[in-house]
Amino acid sequence: MQKRKPATNVTEPQPLETSVELAVVSGLTPGAKLRENRLIRMTPTGVEFQGEMNIDQWQDGMKFLRWMKSASTLWLADFITTGEKLFGKEVVQDCLVQLEFDLMDAQRALAVGSLDRRTRLPELTTEHYWVLAQAKLTPGKQTHWAAQAVQHKLTAHLLARSIAEGKVIGRAEHSRNTGRSSGLATPHGIRQSFDLWWRQVEENEPLHTWEPARKRELLEELKPVAKIVRELESELGDNE
Repeated sequence: MQKRKPATNVTEPQPLETSVELAVVSGLTPGAKLRENRLIRMTPTGVEFQGEMNIDQWQDGMKFLRWMKSASTLWLADFITTGEKLFGKEVVQDCLVQLEFDLMDAQRALAVGSLDRRTRLPELTTEHYWVLAQAKLTPGKQTHWAAQAVQHKLTAHLLARSIAEGKVIGRAEHSRNTGRSSGLATPHGIRQSFDLWWRQVEENEPLHTWEPARKRELLEELKPVAKIVRELESELGDNE
């Protein structure tokens, strides 16, 4: 399916329209004129079909709808990247605001758009790409870990764990380390979860930016752990 070209070049965000027209080009002879009965009008309340589609064209539309859930962030990333090249970042930012894109969706799309194109594999999800973007890897490492995620069928969480450890952490090893096989968390599993959380804090919301009340809440949560540390240090004579 192909987006119908507008009559004029648009250089600035336009008021939000009530519909978007897509053209069915499957089976259309190259160079042939696009007829009105090959249009599909998508609106906020449904889809309006003009003319009749054959089974192949209808299935193409169904594929498009299936891809929307998994590929929407990639599509948005590509639209942002192309828009910045054609019209500049200011126009793109104005458009994102005017069309009321969710801030987190836009941020994720921007992050995904910064990844090496070779990381895009059909088996991966938006969450996988977000993990790769947050890890701040070189292009070579990005493609390496994307391939590892596919090969070992890693979830986004296990991919993050694997990158942090520098080796593939599969489901079996993850269960052993976290105590999930026994139903109990282990110190090793707790430490790994904490390390992942702390890395995100340092990258996105450093401790020095927190409000005093939030710092105090964290302090209270950590006091039992600190008590255990002091007891062990006292018993072992390790005060470093």
